[in-house]
Amino acid sequence: MKFLIKNGNIVVLDSNEIKKLQSQGYYVHGKLGIIDPIEALFLIEEKNAKIFSGGNELGKEEIIKLLNINIKKYYAYKDLKKRGYNFSMKEESIILKNGEKIPFFLYYPMNEANFYRERGFIAIVDDDLDLTYFIYSHEDPIGNANENKKIIFIDDKKRILYEDLVERKFKMNSGLKFGTEFIAYENNNDEHSKYMVKILRPGMQWIEMAGLARVANGVRKKLLIAVINGKINYFSFSWFRA
Repeated sequence: MKFLIKNGNIVVLDSNEIKKLQSQGYYVHGKLGIIDPIEALFLIEEKNAKIFSGGNELGKEEIIKLLNINIKKYYAYKDLKKRGYNFSMKEESIILKNGEKIPFFLYYPMNEANFYRERGFIAIVDDDLDLTYFIYSHEDPIGNANENKKIIFIDDKKRILYEDLVERKFKMNSGLKFGTEFIAYENNNDEHSKYMVKILRPGMQWIEMAGLARVANGVRKKLLIAVINGKINYFSFSWFRA
C-alpha cells in the first residue's frame, strides 16, 4: 500500500486501494483520494503501508512532524483500533462494538471539563501516553421518595440542585465522603443510594472527573454531573472498560 504527499495531504492514488480502505472503515475522500494522517500513520505502523514525498520514503517521525500529527490523539486512536473499535474520522466519532456511533473527544487531564453534546466518548491521555476512557450521556433522573430534611445552604448552586432533586422525588444526603455535593436515593427506604451527584463548576478539570468516576465504579453508584446554567442539565459519567 503506497501513499503520496500532495499539497500537504496524504493521497491514495490507486482506486482499488481507495475502495478497499473504505470497505474496511477508513475514511478516504472518494474523488481526491485523501486519507486522514492519523489513519495513514496507523496503516504504516500496523499494515506496512508506505508514504513517499518527492520520490523518497518518509519515516514515522518525519510524517508526524511534516503533517503536524497530534501524537496523543494518534495513540488513543491506535489503542482503540487495536482493541477492535472503529472510527468515523469524517464525523469525529467512535463506533462501539455494538454498532453505536458516539462523538469522540480527546482531552488532557488538566483540560477544563465540559459537555458539548448530549452523548460522548472521552479519551483522557496523560503526558506518558497513559489512556483512560469514559462515556457520558444526558440523563433525566426521576425518583420515588418523599422524605427530606430542611437544610440552610450557603452555596446557591447547591441549594438549587437540592431543590431540583427533591422535586424529582429523590431522598438526599451529603456526598462529602465521596467527593460530591450529594448522594441521591430513589426510594425512602433504600439502603444504598443510586447516584453520586456533583456540580460541574468553572475550572473543574477532567482529572477530577476521572477520579470521581472511578470512585463511583468502586462503590457501585452512578456519577451524575449537574450543569447549572439557568436550568439544570444532568449527565451520567462513567468509566469505560475498553
